[in-house]
Parts: sequence; C-alpha cells; structure tokens
Amino acid sequence: MKLIKKADSTICCLIPKDDFPKAILLTNIAKEEGAAFVEIRVPIEQTNFENFNLAELKVYTILSIEPLEYLQKSNKVISDQLKVMINLQPNYIELNSSLEGNTIQELSKYANEKQVGVIISKYFDEFPKKKTLLQQFKELQIAKSDIIKIIAPAENEFDANEMLQLYKSKKDYKLVALCSKESGKFSQLLAPILGAEFTYGYISRKSDEAQIPLNILKQNLEVLYRTLM
Repeated sequence: MKLIKKADSTICCLIPKDDFPKAILLTNIAKEEGAAFVEIRVPIEQTNFENFNLAELKVYTILSIEPLEYLQKSNKVISDQLKVMINLQPNYIELNSSLEGNTIQELSKYANEKQVGVIISKYFDEFPKKKTLLQQFKELQIAKSDIIKIIAPAENEFDANEMLQLYKSKKDYKLVALCSKESGKFSQLLAPILGAEFTYGYISRKSDEAQIPLNILKQNLEVLYRTLM
C-alpha cells in the first residue's frame, strides 16, 4: 500500500463552538500534541474577534460553523457570518452544501479573492445508501473546492467501511470522508492511510466527528504507518 502522507501531517484537532473563547490556546496545545490542522467551530452569534489572530498560529486553520446551525438559521445570516470568518484569513473556510447554490458560488469567489481555501462539505443525518453516497460525492466535485468533506453517522462497521471506499475513486480530489459517532471510530483512524487530507482528533471535548483523543490518535497512526512501511 502506498502511504500518502506522514502520520503527523494528517491530524486535525476539532475545537467545538463551546470552546471558541479559548480557541487560540487550544490551537497552540494541539500543535504541541502533533496536529497539523485545527478546525475551529465559530458560534453563529460571535461578533467579537479581538485577539483572534490566526496569522501567528503554526498550523493550517479551518473556520467552520456547526452543521446544525445551517438548519436553524437563514441563508443570509449564515452567509454574512461566513464572510466575516473569511476576513479573518484562515487557511480554509468550510461551506456546507446545504447553502443555496448562488451563495456557495459567491462565498467561494470571495474566499478566492482573499486567498482563503474552500472546503465544501456534506453532513448526512443517517448513513445513506451506496448510490446516494456516490452521487453526493459527484455533486460536490462540481463546486470545484480545494477539499471535499463528507460525514455520515455509522450504525455499524459496515457503514464505516462503505465510507472508506470513497477513497478508491477520489482521483486527484483532496477528500475527507469519515463516519461519525462511536461506530465510526475506525474510519477516523484508517482514513489517512487511504489518502484522507486529514482526520479528526480532540483535546477538549469529544464530538461526533472527533471520537479519539488527539494524542491517542497520533500514537495509533504512527503505529499503523510503521507497520505498513
């Protein structure tokens, strides 16, 4: 098996919105523990970004909004907050595919102008049928983002294995395809081996996508990579 990256280059620490006030501190800790990426979930109502300086951080930064917020807030409210987040100059901004098509295009163009990469994402409420999963992957490719992200809850290990099959057809796309929740744990661990751009760990609070503590994730990935070399 051809290894795509080193173990410590594929770890993303997910910082949930409840920890946003200490996001910079947690990012620095995550860097020390081996994270190459940090995804910070920004509260939709957040307006004060004083002392929130991403330029000084020595990791790839991703700013995103909690997926549930896309269902609870209007397209305009979400769009306005995403523009504010783009202006903070992260390495990447995440755009949920539930946004209106024109809004995604406008925000992608705006991010491009600000030299901010775009992650287009799809979060499923339940694990989809194989045909639906493949169709969604094809539809996300149309957006021409920098990274495609697909997350779905796994009911069992068969679901997690189905999700990992997407890496066989990713071609030149940068992809993050993971299963969430307890049954999705092994997909979060194996995805980097199969070519994921990154996988999630946590240092503060466990979340659906980040089920494995960051330090344990790093240790396990290092063992896997040594075994497969």
